[in-house]
Amino acid sequence: MIAWIKRLILLGVVAGAGFYGFQSLRAAGFQFRWERNDGGGRAADPTFARVARQVTVADTSSRTSEAAGAVTVGESAASAEGDHGRPAGVVTTVVEAPMVTDAELPPPGSGPSARIDFETIADGQPCVPCPVGEEWASRGLRVSFRSWTAESTSPYVLDGSEYLPPGSSRHALGPSLKGEVGLEVGVIRLDFPGRPRTVSFSLFGPAIIRRFDITAWSGGAILESAVARAAGRTYDPAGRGLFREELITVRAESGIDRISLDGWGPPGHILLVDDVIIIP
Repeated sequence: MIAWIKRLILLGVVAGAGFYGFQSLRAAGFQFRWERNDGGGRAADPTFARVARQVTVADTSSRTSEAAGAVTVGESAASAEGDHGRPAGVVTTVVEAPMVTDAELPPPGSGPSARIDFETIADGQPCVPCPVGEEWASRGLRVSFRSWTAESTSPYVLDGSEYLPPGSSRHALGPSLKGEVGLEVGVIRLDFPGRPRTVSFSLFGPAIIRRFDITAWSGGAILESAVARAAGRTYDPAGRGLFREELITVRAESGIDRISLDGWGPPGHILLVDDVIIIP
């Protein structure tokens, strides 16, 4: 018994010394790779800086909370029912607005209804892993990827069996994939040329991330209260640690032009998108 007590004391001392050493390194400026903007060894370059910018918040003050989709995870339905939107303002963001002007925008709801499950691409054939972009443009969806540590511009359709919950579809849209480097961190962008009023999809990521960062846009303005979240499953895919599913719905009578899904962090993390439903 005495020997075991001595071992526990020794382990406590070692753990304390390790924690103190780690804190000392952090105080001296140590950062994990995903906390740096230089790509973990890449020379610092303004090209890869995550530039903050100011953008307008869409004015939803004349719309009902149902149209704005104001209910979010952590808010009660009662509080949302009393929210009739917010006046226009200015916020600071690091994600990018769609490069469109009012003159270029078609009327809201001018595109088709669609459901996209990423099981196949435009020709009906599976493609995994496969970079994608315009494959579903005729159905009202364009996708792209923005990374501040890589030159990737295309997200990938991935085999989701190691990330998705049991019983779900096999394939999903994820971040860019680069050879031995693996999955990149960055922002998956969903663009909607038909400007639908409602978009919903399933979003999957590590449960340790308290809140998945989602930004919806109408033209160049952020739809600040348009994203509704419903909790889905929490699961452990292939022993990788807990993942969480969220069921996302975005509503805006002014039309939805872009939804940005930011996995940059810190910490950088994977996000997977499945079952996109577009309603004009």
